[in-house]
Amino acid sequence: MGSREYMNIKFRVMVWKDEDGIYVAKVCDLPGCATEGKTGKELMKNVKEAIQVYLEALFPVNQSNHFVSR
Repeated sequence: MGSREYMNIKFRVMVWKDEDGIYVAKVCDLPGCATEGKTGKELMKNVKEAIQVYLEALFPVNQSNHFVSR
């Protein structure tokens, strides 16, 4: 997966306001991927960044896969 190929993938995101008025988001399809923001705009920026970091941890960019044959 290339550096930004996954940015065309759609993810389901649950969004709510917590008791302090902070927007919270959970990316349903990526276990443990969540973020927050003071405004809706900040939240969406943070969601995109959280997804990018999550997927880059799963599929590191510039990592070559080497297969060893016997």
